[in-house]
Amino acid sequence: MNAIIDMSQEMLALAESEDWSAVSDIELKRHTLIEHYFSTTTSHCDKQNVIRFIQQVLQIDKQIAQLGAVYRNKQRGKLQTLNKSRKAVNLYIASQSDH
Repeated sequence: MNAIIDMSQEMLALAESEDWSAVSDIELKRHTLIEHYFSTTTSHCDKQNVIRFIQQVLQIDKQIAQLGAVYRNKQRGKLQTLNKSRKAVNLYIASQSDH
């Protein structure tokens, strides 16, 4: 469980620095580890620890998702600005060719 939490915290730190490629790479590895953990966990495990573990991972994932939404919106704004600039340049070029 600790390795999964550590990977989740590393993903959060990378998300905070907007290194989304690295976040994705670690998520793939973490997913495999989570699948392995739950496929080998037996019913005699302390259910309260498992519940706390799941809640902790979900809380970190929620923070990562929030950072992702902020980043996506920032990129969307940049793209809109770029498109407006492109349209302005095209209009200017079109008006110059009319002269």
